[in-house]
Amino acid sequence: MLAERCLQQIKGVNRDTNLIGDTFSRASRHYRKYSELQNRCSNKLKKSIELSGQVLDLGAGPGTHYSTAAKNVVCVDIALGMLDELRENFPDYKAINGDAAKLPLQDESFDCVISNLALQWCDDFFAVTAELNRILKPEGEIAISLVAANSLPELSKLGLKANQFNTVSEFQAAFENNFWSELECQVRREIIYFDDLKSLLYSIKGVGASAVKTTVGGNFNKSLKGKQHWLNLVEQAEALRTNKGLPLTYNIVQIRAKKLG
Repeated sequence: MLAERCLQQIKGVNRDTNLIGDTFSRASRHYRKYSELQNRCSNKLKKSIELSGQVLDLGAGPGTHYSTAAKNVVCVDIALGMLDELRENFPDYKAINGDAAKLPLQDESFDCVISNLALQWCDDFFAVTAELNRILKPEGEIAISLVAANSLPELSKLGLKANQFNTVSEFQAAFENNFWSELECQVRREIIYFDDLKSLLYSIKGVGASAVKTTVGGNFNKSLKGKQHWLNLVEQAEALRTNKGLPLTYNIVQIRAKKLG
């Protein structure tokens, strides 16, 4: 079986050095409580591709229900805590700990790859697309969604730090080579509304997305400086309120591509 061969090749990710994986692991137990954006993007992503054959969910988090036969789904995530949740939620899926830039998977072993709001955390996105090409069968398809640059402008308006992700052009450029065909790239804004600032910030922390991606970015926790600073932030946030609530805006890029046959 493919999954068993995959498991034999695993090179475990070191908890001590994998800070992003640790942060997402800590968020694993309450991830679903804060995953409105993830659910919204996942539903759109699943509608964009017909999943069949051997399916890889890359950056799977606590797992997603697919209409394909569950035994055909292999899930990879860098966060051990997320994989523990996934095994509880979807015991028929094969859960593997691994890095998207160096997948512990065999060449040309998957028909489809789906990845929802995960791969933006990878520092070398070109390495990720090379790995996707390596593990896909000829004419295999991918469908991925990513958080792109210019997301979370509300945090900047409040003087809070936020991770800086690749631009849409940088993500797209990683697919513009001779490995891929039928490239489709869609960009859209996703706005989530909240009753108050606390729930807005916890929507980020609660899914693990307060991890620090690079030395350029930071997270909102390190920007808070005591009770008075918090009260000032709450007051500033009220100036952003709309009739739907406090907005948090994401710039989402959705990419579909097919490996050349």
